[in-house]
Amino acid sequence: MRSEDAGSTATQVGAGLRAYLADLIQVLGPRRVLSAVALVLCGTLFESLGLLMLVPLLQLVNGTTRTPALQWLVDHGLQPSLGAVLSLFTLLMLLRAAAARQRELSLLKLRLDYVERLRRRLEQALAGASWTFLVRLRHGEVMHLLFEQLARINQGTHQLMQVLSGAGLGLASLLVAAFIAPLWTLALVAPFALLIWALRRRPGSAAAMGQRLGQGQRASMSVARDFLAGLKLVKAHAAESQHLAEFQRRAQTLRIEQLDFVHHQSVTRGWFEVVGALLLSALLYGAATWGGMGLPELLLIVLVFSRLLPVLRDGQLQVQQLAHMLPAFQELQGWIQRCEAHVEPAPDTALPPLPLQHSLTFEQVVVNHGGASPAALAGVNLVLPARETTALMGPSGSGKTTLADIALGLLPPSSGAVRVDGLSLADPQVQRRWRRSVAYVAQDTYLFPGTIRENLCWLSGQRPDADLWAALEQADATPFVQALAAGLDHRLGERGEGLSGGERQRIALARALLCQPELLVLDEVTSQLDLASEERVLAALDRLRGQVTILLIAHREAALRHADLVVVLEQGRVVEVSQGRPDAQAACQT
Repeated sequence: MRSEDAGSTATQVGAGLRAYLADLIQVLGPRRVLSAVALVLCGTLFESLGLLMLVPLLQLVNGTTRTPALQWLVDHGLQPSLGAVLSLFTLLMLLRAAAARQRELSLLKLRLDYVERLRRRLEQALAGASWTFLVRLRHGEVMHLLFEQLARINQGTHQLMQVLSGAGLGLASLLVAAFIAPLWTLALVAPFALLIWALRRRPGSAAAMGQRLGQGQRASMSVARDFLAGLKLVKAHAAESQHLAEFQRRAQTLRIEQLDFVHHQSVTRGWFEVVGALLLSALLYGAATWGGMGLPELLLIVLVFSRLLPVLRDGQLQVQQLAHMLPAFQELQGWIQRCEAHVEPAPDTALPPLPLQHSLTFEQVVVNHGGASPAALAGVNLVLPARETTALMGPSGSGKTTLADIALGLLPPSSGAVRVDGLSLADPQVQRRWRRSVAYVAQDTYLFPGTIRENLCWLSGQRPDADLWAALEQADATPFVQALAAGLDHRLGERGEGLSGGERQRIALARALLCQPELLVLDEVTSQLDLASEERVLAALDRLRGQVTILLIAHREAALRHADLVVVLEQGRVVEVSQGRPDAQAACQT
C-alpha cells in the first residue's frame, strides 16, 4: 500500500471511529457514558492501591527495609502488623472486585442498549419510509443489515467496552510502575509507543478486510435467498449441483476473509509478545544489576508489567477489531439516512378516517418509475364508484398493481390527480386520513405464527370476540374456524401452516374487514386457489356488495361474475370499461 493511500485509509478509519463514538454518546447520553468512565477510573484507583499494598506486605513478610510509608508510621508511634496490612489489602481487593463487577455490568448494559437502539432506528426508518422507496429495496440487503451487520456492530461495541475495561487496568499498572521505578517505566513504555506508531496502518487494513467481509456476507445471503425463492425450479430441473457449487464458492470466499483477518491479528499479537518479552527481560536484568531494587519491589515490577503487556497488546488488537467493524456501522448509518431521506408523515390516529360516499377518481394519472419508458401508467382517467366492486384486468405489466398502489395512497402519481369524493390525495392531511380508510389483501397471504385471534387483530388492534366472528362470517370463514378444536385460539404455523390456501385467504379477508375499510383492494387473491376455494372467496365478496368499495385485481373469468364494473388495462392505459357480466371475459385481453 502506498504511503498516501495508507494515510488516506487511516484518515477514513479515524473519521469513521469518531463518527461511531459520537453516535454512541448521542444515543446513550453523555451522562451514562461518563458514569461508565467514572466506574473505570474508580476501579483503576482500587487496582492501583491494591498493587501498591503488595510492597509493604512483601517487606513485612520478608523483614526487609520498610517503605517510606511504613517508616513514617513507625516514626509516629505506630507499628503496622502483618495482619493489619493483610486486612487493608483484602479490603482494597474487595472494593476492587465490587467496582469491577459494577463496571462490567454497566458496560454490558451500554453495549446492549446501543445495539438495540440501532436496531430500532433502522426498523423505524424502514417503516417510516415511503412506499416509492421501499418497493425498490432488495430484501436480502435488509436482512443482511438486520442480522449480520448488526451482529458485527454488537461485537465491535463489545471490543470498545473491553478497551475501556482494559484501560483501567493498564492505567493502574502504569501508575504503580511509575511510582516504584519512574525511569524504568519510561524506558519500557517508550518502545511500546514506538511499536504502536509502527503498527498505525494496521487498523486501516482491518477496515478494508471488514468491508470485504460485509460484501461477501451480503452476496452469500443473496444466493441463499435466490435458492429458496427458486427451490421448486431447482428441484424440478435437478439444478442442485449448481447452487451447491455457488454456496461453496461463497463460503470459501468468506472463509478466506476470516482467515486473513485472524492472520492479521496474529501478526500484531506476535509483535507485542516478542517486544514485550525482550523488554521485560531487559527490565529485570537492568533492575537487578544497576537498579538496586529489593526483592519486593522487583517482584512487584514483574507482576505489574506481566499485567500491563497483555493490556497493551489486547488494546491494539481490539482497536483493529473496532476498525474491522466500522464498515458495518457506516453501511447501517447510510441505510438509515437513505430511509429518513424518503420519510413520509407518520400516521395520525387523531385524524378520523376519510369516508368514501361517491367515487374514487383518477384524473390524467401518469406514473413514471425513475424516468423509465414506457410509463407504468399513462394518462389514466377512471372513476371507481363507491360501494361497488370493480375488477381490474389486463396482462402482466399492464399497470394493475401500480394503479392499486395509487388507490391505496401508497404511491403518488408523477402527474395528474387522485380524488376521494373531490378531495385530492396530494393534500397530506387527506392522504393520512385516506390511509386509515383502506385495507389490502395480497396474493401471497401474510399470516404469522400465532393464534387465529392474534392474526385477525394484527391490523385493527384487540377486538371483542363478537366483532371477530362477525368479520369471519362476512368472509365466509366461520364454519372452518368453528370446526377447529381451539376455535379463535387455534395456533397457526409459519405462513398460516395448517390451513388450506382458501382458508388462509378468507382469514386475511376477515382481518382486512375488521379495519372497517372504505376501500378494500384485493390483489389477485384467488389466482393460486383451486376452483372450489376461489368460488368460496368470491362468494364472500358478494356478501360485501353495497357495504364497501372493492377493487379486485384478477386474471380469471370467475371474478367477472362478481364485479359491477370491469376495467381493462394495457401498457398503462385504460382500453376498456364495461359492466360486469358472465361473457365479459371475451372483451378482455388476459
